[in-house]
Amino acid sequence: MTNLAAASQFLSELKARGIRIALDDVGAGVASFGYLKSLAVDYLKIDGQLVVGLSTKPIDMVSVKSFCKVVGVLGLQTVAEYAEDEAALRLLDSLNVDMVQGYHLRMPEPLARVLSEAKTRRRCLATLRFQERLKGSSAG
Repeated sequence: MTNLAAASQFLSELKARGIRIALDDVGAGVASFGYLKSLAVDYLKIDGQLVVGLSTKPIDMVSVKSFCKVVGVLGLQTVAEYAEDEAALRLLDSLNVDMVQGYHLRMPEPLARVLSEAKTRRRCLATLRFQERLKGSSAG
């Protein structure tokens, strides 16, 4: 990032419009902590290479722990990339990571399919809620 002040101003304007911001690839470079101090973000996305090395590389474990602690102090949420298996999910849960993404949860697929499934789920939930209201009103 070449102009941190301009980036900070731009992100603040986006947040004022209700847009939530994620700082991506945290841990991939040395500037992540500096960015956290200067940029108004909502989420910190932990770089997948750190997540992959959690169980085998002590430096990755310490890095993720430290990011989680800083995020807690700042009142942000964490997202961990590359949750590839159950062991990774357990480790991330033990570190109090808020959200995860990765092949263990869902493989990448066309956006149109994901949106269609979400629309179908919303319709099903709306139908269930409506049926529950009907049952509640007929009981009284």
